[in-house]
Amino acid sequence: MVAAELTLPHVSPGLYGQSKLPEYVSATARPHATPEDVQALNKQKIALKGYMLPLRTEDGKVVEFLVMANQALCCFGAVPKITEYVSVRMPEGRGVNELKDIPITVFGTFKVGAIVENDYVVGLYEICLLYTS
Repeated sequence: MVAAELTLPHVSPGLYGQSKLPEYVSATARPHATPEDVQALNKQKIALKGYMLPLRTEDGKVVEFLVMANQALCCFGAVPKITEYVSVRMPEGRGVNELKDIPITVFGTFKVGAIVENDYVVGLYEICLLYTS
């Protein structure tokens, strides 16, 4: 059972009148504000619709990607803000075919919280993938 079906604008704190964070924020900076209704989905199974931006492949399969609200938020358009994408990492040993320019729905456990790499927050939302459609 899926707790919620979201589209990406729903998880963007900017839509709730809160200030948006800069693209890269130091992990030692201020805490990250997340709307209560989004925070309530933490650790819940959700369905999320958007567009795939592959980040890492192994053996011809995508094992890490971003889900974004539209195709303009990528390397060819506007740089997405930290609240405008959700990171997706495949379980160990699994991958999916690349599906650029096609709307997809991902199903999995939604995680809310800073994703830190090299002492920088590079994301706020993540899905542990169950499957895609």
